[in-house]
Amino acid sequence: MKTNGSESAPRPEDDLAAGVSPRDVELPPEILDLLEKSAAVPHGLAFVHCAPPECVAAALGVHPDTVDRTCDCLDHEPRGAVIREFTRALERRRTLPPPAPTESVVRAPRGPDDVIAAAESHSLGLPFLMGAPLETAAIMFAAHPEVVAEARERLRRRGVVAERSGDDA
Repeated sequence: MKTNGSESAPRPEDDLAAGVSPRDVELPPEILDLLEKSAAVPHGLAFVHCAPPECVAAALGVHPDTVDRTCDCLDHEPRGAVIREFTRALERRRTLPPPAPTESVVRAPRGPDDVIAAAESHSLGLPFLMGAPLETAAIMFAAHPEVVAEARERLRRRGVVAERSGDDA
């Protein structure tokens, strides 16, 4: 169970209380995507469940809230559905040829301007680059932490500031 002090996103309703058996539960697409990606990692489900959410999110290219919701599912119902879908993802990986590398794998950012450009086109954007822990941003944008620090400094000179979360106040 994640104990990083953050609250997990509330689930719409308890499946068992609603009379739905664990076999009938349909997981949200973002959790299915996370499970598919985690099947490519050794001990992928354990990684998702035990590693810090920000690290899992950066490594798998998902939002940290998705990691938290998946862990919540693993700690409660629909645990069986999560395990079943992860097992299916593992089986698909064994039987299908490996996917072609994505552009982000082929062409990793090299310098601060590349990191800024990558952040501008990424779904999490500049606020993530400016506000995420340095190491997390470095992993996400495939750059050395010093390159990320330089990118942040260049953005500060342009007037871009990190957004503070409500937890920091």
